[in-house]
Amino acid sequence: MTHKRMQIMGAILLIVLVLLPVPIARALNQESPMAQEGTNLLVNPGFEGIGRPPNNSSPNPGNWTRDTFNGQIYGEIYTPEGWVTFWREGTDADGTVVGRPEAHVIPNEHPFNRSDAPRIRTGYYALKCFTYFRKQDAGYYQVVRNLTPGSVVQGSVYAHAWACGENTEAPLSCADPHAFSFRVGIDPNGGTDPWSPSVVWSNQYYHYDVYGLVGPIQATVGEAGVVTFFMHAQAKWQLQHNDAYWDDASLVVISPVSYTHLRAHETVLDLVCRLLLE
Repeated sequence: MTHKRMQIMGAILLIVLVLLPVPIARALNQESPMAQEGTNLLVNPGFEGIGRPPNNSSPNPGNWTRDTFNGQIYGEIYTPEGWVTFWREGTDADGTVVGRPEAHVIPNEHPFNRSDAPRIRTGYYALKCFTYFRKQDAGYYQVVRNLTPGSVVQGSVYAHAWACGENTEAPLSCADPHAFSFRVGIDPNGGTDPWSPSVVWSNQYYHYDVYGLVGPIQATVGEAGVVTFFMHAQAKWQLQHNDAYWDDASLVVISPVSYTHLRAHETVLDLVCRLLLE
């Protein structure tokens, strides 16, 4: 092989290595294609308020607003900054009532900081969304903009329910294990209708009295570079206590590795290697 040909092949090999979407070492180690996570994209993900101290020092915490799905103001609905509360209300086919919930940002104080039923996971605040002797079909959403079309985002949140048909000495669940469900969803095109078929939903999760992870769910960002993250809770029965508690939401861009793309590059590498050995 001539010296000039060696230089050409070396240049080709260098270009291939530079253009690889991930380092060669990562490809050889077969690292998980969903291993890389980024910064949380959500505004006010812990519901502590925006630009406010995460404690009770402010007489009017900035995370209490009245942003609602239908734009109307309701005195019993307080929404954390950066979020919108949504719900469904009416009568189902079986005659049971789905009611407008009450929604609050709750502090890490009595009665929400009991050792047997802590309602705050981290920080000073969490969310409480509840219905009384009515079914619940409600949650929160947030629109996230300025994303790269075609990138993949992943969302999750921590939640738990207090589901019980009576008052008990301790505020602990006493209903059937599927009385109250949670899920998270992403509309890849930034739509704000929680009942739209374009929303990509996670499986349902059933967490009672102790916070558990809901999700994650992944979706590919649409052409507009805007997505909407949804947190949804649904109560199956008209129980006296149908309470949803939420904390620590997350939406991140993940860096998927396309093994098909890697194999294409590996084919090029094989070709270069063969040429070098000829």
